[in-house]
Amino acid sequence: MSRPTKRTPEIITKLEQAFALDCSVSEACFMAGIAESTYFDWCKQDIELSERFKALKNTPILKARQTIID
Repeated sequence: MSRPTKRTPEIITKLEQAFALDCSVSEACFMAGIAESTYFDWCKQDIELSERFKALKNTPILKARQTIID
């Protein structure tokens, strides 16, 4: 039986940082110390959070494009 994980600001920040680095869900969850099932449960429960994570996944692509343009 696994221990319940609390959704803390620290865990959310770790996930955000990982997605901003173009990490996969698996990698982000590892960095944050949560199970992937927990991540998917949170995203189902909080659409705004899910959308934030999706937006952050575009950060590296946008930075690369800006570098090329510069």
